[in-house]
Amino acid sequence: MSNFHPAAKLTMLVCILTVTMFSSSLYIAIISFICGFLALVNVKEISSALKETAFTLFVSAVMSVTNPLFSHRGATPLLFVNDRPYTLEALLYGANLGISLGAVILWFSALNKLMAKSELMYVFAKRTPRLALTVNMIMGYIPKISRRFSEISQAQKGAGIYSSAEITDRISKGAQVFAGAAADAAESSAEISFSMRARGYGQGKRSCALAKKFTLRDIILTVWTIIFTVLTLALTAAGKTSWIFYPRLEIPPQSGICACLFGLCALSPAVILTKERLKWKYLTSKI
Repeated sequence: MSNFHPAAKLTMLVCILTVTMFSSSLYIAIISFICGFLALVNVKEISSALKETAFTLFVSAVMSVTNPLFSHRGATPLLFVNDRPYTLEALLYGANLGISLGAVILWFSALNKLMAKSELMYVFAKRTPRLALTVNMIMGYIPKISRRFSEISQAQKGAGIYSSAEITDRISKGAQVFAGAAADAAESSAEISFSMRARGYGQGKRSCALAKKFTLRDIILTVWTIIFTVLTLALTAAGKTSWIFYPRLEIPPQSGICACLFGLCALSPAVILTKERLKWKYLTSKI
């Protein structure tokens, strides 16, 4: 997607992330997760994409499984833990939150490859340099957490910490390692912010080496994305797609239709990237 205008690409990704984060439909969360994985596979090596996906699935599973341990709401108990109900509604609510979070992580990881930092600076730096710096830091935040998670986990494994194979120990290990990785990334981001302020970043006018024109292809992509996003958000605001988890699970009949509309939008990056890859292979085969 390097031939598309940075603003068009950013608009598409922001729309997808907006629906993913603010929708309470498990259908939309699952579709966003799958489409994010397909986009990630096209911009990264399969082994790297699978590792990041496994990490997000782990986080999603932890949120899904642990939510009923803290929230005992719901009218459908599956079992009892310390005489407290472990309900289906709480499990699905946790799954919705976990899968949505996993989808956001995958999309941010794909965004880090789809848009170079120079393109983000091109979009934001002239008028909002601080926002440009914030977005750049967010793009580096997710991969940094994943990388530090692997490093800390390997270090603890080498030191013999949490060597037990019990599921409770593994969950405890994963939670502590994730907290450490997130704290490290947050500290690093703060250091970058102070460093850039000390260097006078954001003072005076800025120039950019990129010279992009908003072409018809960019207009089509932007309009396509906005149309399906507006339709999805309108149906969500009207209560046609939001799942009601408590006290009893209720799924609106229009939820599936809304998820399909969102899927057409969320699948666009993967389709464009796959088309470009096939075209590249075809052209190289003719050499």
